[in-house]
Amino acid sequence: MNRISHLLNSRRGFTLIEMIVVVAILAILATIAYPKVAEYVNQSRQSKILSDLSAINTAIEMAKVAGTADPGVKEATAQMASGWPSPPSSDVTFGSITIKGGTAYSVSGGQAVIGDYTIAKLKEAANL
Repeated sequence: MNRISHLLNSRRGFTLIEMIVVVAILAILATIAYPKVAEYVNQSRQSKILSDLSAINTAIEMAKVAGTADPGVKEATAQMASGWPSPPSSDVTFGSITIKGGTAYSVSGGQAVIGDYTIAKLKEAANL
């Protein structure tokens, strides 16, 4: 009995080889998972930009209905319940187009734009 308790108590913790194997397995899993996670993050940022542009376009249309001939940022903002959307905090890629973080939304030619790009151009570039 004394010998069994000695064997049970003599092994405390993991060996170096066991730890290296676990770290290697975790590194392989992380390498496999990272590209997919990065893709999902970019898709969510794309969705937010498209949603913001759509909200601004709706506000522009509401300003037109209210009688503003050529609504700009000020008139569109007045129609938006939640205020003007904040610019993206980091770069977002739509196919060959990259919107830099901090690029502000604007109104140009009666349409919402971010940089020089409308919803239609961004959707076309991202094949949406």
